[in-house]
Amino acid sequence: MSAEHQLIKAYIEELKQASKKENLPAISIFENEVSQHATSEEEIFFPASILVGEYLKLKAGEKL
Repeated sequence: MSAEHQLIKAYIEELKQASKKENLPAISIFENEVSQHATSEEEIFFPASILVGEYLKLKAGEKL
């Protein structure tokens, strides 16, 4: 996990606690959406971009 995502998750946890304390369900919904987005990036998009990068390196090597 990237350092940025670790920081975001820490802030999201603070936001989650504040939304419960203040009884603000809209904030809780937002927090959930941001968490799902970060998880999608970590589990799908980051690995896919690494895979594409490796593929492009292989293709570039074939042209030499």
